[in-house]
Amino acid sequence: MTTPDLQRIKKDDLLGRFFFGISDKKKFRAYYSTLEILYPFFRNEEWLKNITGFYVNTNKDQNGVRLSYFTTSPEEPGKVIEEFKKKHQTLKQIVKPEIPKPTQFYKLYGGEELPFRRFLTICTQIGLDIMQADLLHARCLMLIFRWQTFRARKSCKSHFLRTFRTQSPFYNSLTKKEKTQFWKHLAYWPDPRQVDWAHFLVNLVWGGDWVTPVFWAQFAKPQRPISIELLNKGLEGMDFQIPNDFKR
Repeated sequence: MTTPDLQRIKKDDLLGRFFFGISDKKKFRAYYSTLEILYPFFRNEEWLKNITGFYVNTNKDQNGVRLSYFTTSPEEPGKVIEEFKKKHQTLKQIVKPEIPKPTQFYKLYGGEELPFRRFLTICTQIGLDIMQADLLHARCLMLIFRWQTFRARKSCKSHFLRTFRTQSPFYNSLTKKEKTQFWKHLAYWPDPRQVDWAHFLVNLVWGGDWVTPVFWAQFAKPQRPISIELLNKGLEGMDFQIPNDFKR
């Protein structure tokens, strides 16, 4: 087993969190550098044995990794982390870990608890796959999705499918039923005052989806896509630009 088994995830599994970073404090760059260290850990057999699922995104300062995990063995994941850290001295816990406890996600994001937990786990595995395959492409894919495809209310599936099929072994391992449910969830937005479910994939890959009221106000109704030229102007200073000839 090198990825979580979705059938092991239960709605009442405990939720814990670790917060990791490295010495590089620069936004985004530190997030991706920390992920590079953690990629092998996410496939660690001992880690996967002691959790049922997990979700990865950036911390609030966008310079580190927040690792949220589900477990029925509250003490064991921390032991596995400590063993990994001994071999990777540059990896630091930048915030005190959150001890695993009962948590209900769906009250914040709508839907049902178990499907949402499985969706987060699927997003994480697909996101990690495409980031490792081609990080630049993955980041561009998410920004174009948010500011062109989603902004104009076009199809999520049409936007992402080619990349997922060619770059994500985990996506290809899903059953037909699981894929169908995943696409429904990816397009799910139960409360316009709160983030859509696609936010969790965008947040993982981009390193910080825009979630301020100003941001969401722009999506209250379908609007014209924003050009790559204008998007790149907004990205100045972030060590990142979308190629003008980008194709998903």
